Amino acid sequence: MKSRIAAPFFMLALLTASHSYAQQIPIPVKPDQVPGPVQGLSMSKEYVQTIGRLAYIWGYPLVNMYARRLAMQEVPAAGLSGGDCSGSSRGARSYTD
Repeated sequence: MKSRIAAPFFMLALLTASHSYAQQIPIPVKPDQVPGPVQGLSMSKEYVQTIGRLAYIWGYPLVNMYARRLAMQEVPAAGLSGGDCSGSSRGARSYTD
């Protein structure tokens, strides 16, 4: 019975005893600083197409929402602005705000 109680504490001690950190590399600022693929690695055409599709599927909504947020920062106030409903304080946009 005591071994069942002590086992989780022993495992926790093992997990927290050793600290291994990921290798830190500087973030590239220019395109030529980005490392290429590993030497001798061959990527199939299907793999590259799949990665491109996934980047587009995940990236498009992120860029879209970022652009919307930037556009809403330029709105001076909620309500009608030049005959157009530019934004409201409640987050909903309607012509009856």
